[in-house]
Amino acid sequence: MERILADVEKLCFDKELFPIIQKVEKSERLTFEDGMTIMGTEDLNTVGMLADYVKRQRVGDKVYFVVNRHINPSNICAISCRFCAFGVTKKSANAYELSHEQILSMLSDDIREVHIVGGESPDLPYEYYLDLLRTVRESAPNASIKAFTMVELGRIFAVSGKSMDETI
Repeated sequence: MERILADVEKLCFDKELFPIIQKVEKSERLTFEDGMTIMGTEDLNTVGMLADYVKRQRVGDKVYFVVNRHINPSNICAISCRFCAFGVTKKSANAYELSHEQILSMLSDDIREVHIVGGESPDLPYEYYLDLLRTVRESAPNASIKAFTMVELGRIFAVSGKSMDETI
């Protein structure tokens, strides 16, 4: 019987992936250690071919994607943590705070998901965040909104004077 993934094995240059190729071919579950091997390999072509093989086995030639938009309402941040790579101080020449009109211009009818994260701007009031969410919801009613990190939510709770339960 001819092996389905024989060509993948021929192209594979990381021999540590061979046992994983065999497991994939037999539809066996991969282990944590297998995952670590995959994460550590430089043989991304083989990993991609294996992923494509598994996807085709499960759903055929169907491919799905989501049209989304990432919005950073402000890059001004008062806490200077290492979480993001774009936060700047209020005095920076690169500092910005987007108006709701600017944010609206970033949205379109085909967007199905909106991600909103930004800095901890000391000047943005609670109402800014409420209006921001309202503006996005009205402009993109069919989009899923994923907004704010826990750190940002903590700031929003603080400036609102309300508890987490009242705010969310």
